Amino acid sequence: MGDHNIDDRNRIPNPLKSGASNIKAFVSFKNSTDRVVDVVWMNFNGQRQSFTENSLAQGQQLNMHTYEGHPWIARDKLTADMLEFVDHGVGKLVYMPEPWDGRRGYRAPIVKIRVPMFSLYERSLQVVRQLLRNKDDVDELEIPKQVKYDLSHVRDIIPHAP
Repeated sequence: MGDHNIDDRNRIPNPLKSGASNIKAFVSFKNSTDRVVDVVWMNFNGQRQSFTENSLAQGQQLNMHTYEGHPWIARDKLTADMLEFVDHGVGKLVYMPEPWDGRRGYRAPIVKIRVPMFSLYERSLQVVRQLLRNKDDVDELEIPKQVKYDLSHVRDIIPHAP
């Protein structure tokens, strides 16, 4: 990838996957973007499982019963761009649920999903991708090979399981 993309020091362990847990957790994911969102659980094999079959539109919430040690990620449904969770005021690319304390009347935390601060380079790639009619049009552009590659491959610092 080009040097202009997200710093590899922020890379998540490969593969990011759920651990065995009996400790219940509850969360309510809220789409605070103007994008259509896909909320994804990283399963025990590190594979992605979408929990928003019909997507999560702006302002919608998804109430989840999950477990401690089960990671979640969010993506733009149309572009696959990374989105982030706001947990205790901090933006995170991976949400790790907090365990339920067992109290009655417990209210699941509302974790907002937002668009992260992309680098100018990454944001430029996103805009150019939107302007292209199809992926083959990238080859017609008179730009460096690395930029063509970056246009053809949406950056994702969360590794896919084999």
